[in-house]
Amino acid sequence: MKKMKKYYLIAADGEFSGLEHCTAQLISFAAIFLDEKLNSLHKEEWLINYKPEEYSWCEEAEGVHKISKEDALTHGVEPEVFLTDFEQKIIKTYGTEAVGNVKIIASNAYNDLIFLKKLWEKYKKEDFICSFRTVDLASIGTMLGENYDSVYSLVDFFNIELTDDKKRHTALYDAEVHLKIYKCLKEHFAKNLI
Repeated sequence: MKKMKKYYLIAADGEFSGLEHCTAQLISFAAIFLDEKLNSLHKEEWLINYKPEEYSWCEEAEGVHKISKEDALTHGVEPEVFLTDFEQKIIKTYGTEAVGNVKIIASNAYNDLIFLKKLWEKYKKEDFICSFRTVDLASIGTMLGENYDSVYSLVDFFNIELTDDKKRHTALYDAEVHLKIYKCLKEHFAKNLI
């Protein structure tokens, strides 16, 4: 029998300078590193310096994540510093066997993955740290009904209490919400599947 590949789960969220993959940059990223029982091992959030000569800025996106263009230009770390730190945190937490085997749990996980990979390809030369197999909560939510395809519709479905509305759309806060939703979905489907 073929041995199953082991994946490592990270609840994550990213914020972007715009809405389009081809022109926007990942400017904030949070990761909650999880053990097999979905306990948090470590949490990290990065503000990543925006590169205006390479990427566009969208006022509509700024209105959602509330990171000003000035903050994004000056108060973060350089993209390569973020990527190296993220990679080192994965290896420190899970070991080198995690390289390429990290699954992102997020509301629109593939979107976060694409922005992260785009930055990775620009600033790193080695293989991408994450798996292309993601846990996309918005897609899973549609199994509950067509109206459950967003973070806050799932928050409502599971009656998840949000403690601080002012922190919505900060990467770490949203990653924490994603983890709560994922735990609720796992429990719901475990109870309701035949």
